[in-house]
Amino acid sequence: MADEMALPAQEFVNATYGTRIGMTVEEDEQTSWNAMHSLTRAPQRESGISSPSNSFGPGTMSASEADTEKALVRCQGTTADAKTEERKRRGLYRTFAKYHAPMREHA
Repeated sequence: MADEMALPAQEFVNATYGTRIGMTVEEDEQTSWNAMHSLTRAPQRESGISSPSNSFGPGTMSASEADTEKALVRCQGTTADAKTEERKRRGLYRTFAKYHAPMREHA
């Protein structure tokens, strides 16, 4: 069975990254591990990881966080402002997750 979202993702990865991520995917409208791996490798390549892999580990996470901080700096001004805003967002999310889940269980 074809997946209507698979083909656009396959076309995007091949057109945008080609072999720069060490692989291409068959454009066949089928979900596959190759497609999933390509979507894991693409952000690694964007983050400057020279040898992307099929897993999203600590190196990818660290590079992604650095990219996020750079993007925040570009959007919000100084590094200090960006760090403060990011800490606020993380704190709000943790607070929400901590208190929202128990409230849903009792509702």
